[in-house]
Amino acid sequence: MNSIRKMAVIPLAALIASLGCASVNNPQAVPVTQAVTENATDTALNRVPRVTADELWQKVHSNSAVVIIDSRSNVEQLYNEGHIKGAIAVTMDDLVKGTWAPPEDRDTEIVFYCSCPDEHTAVSAALILRARGYGNAKALKGGYDAWKGAGYPVESNP
Repeated sequence: MNSIRKMAVIPLAALIASLGCASVNNPQAVPVTQAVTENATDTALNRVPRVTADELWQKVHSNSAVVIIDSRSNVEQLYNEGHIKGAIAVTMDDLVKGTWAPPEDRDTEIVFYCSCPDEHTAVSAALILRARGYGNAKALKGGYDAWKGAGYPVESNP
């Protein structure tokens, strides 16, 4: 990917994440969201690999080296209410600004999850890291709901 395209990925990923979830919380935003991000969203959604809850569970259960990131909107509150066991809470703002330090090994598998339709926020987060050289950044298909619905371990903070 050339450097101009790489520089465009991060703002585009942040836009997709904010508009994708905003349209869920504000149905009136849907026409604007669709007009602005329709092609970009389709392209971005297809460029990020997904793992299913079952596949992620197998990795966790077999002690594979995988980093799980809770990237849900309002992650500070939602993380405390419940999150995938062992997940790290990282806001999109921290990811975009680079205030969260990903693993040094760029080959590390990093799985982001959110609660947006079509994994908008998780895909956006993975796109940001992929633009920074983390080729194993992925999104959890179905997000937190798929994980919890499958009965896999979740935890909460008091």
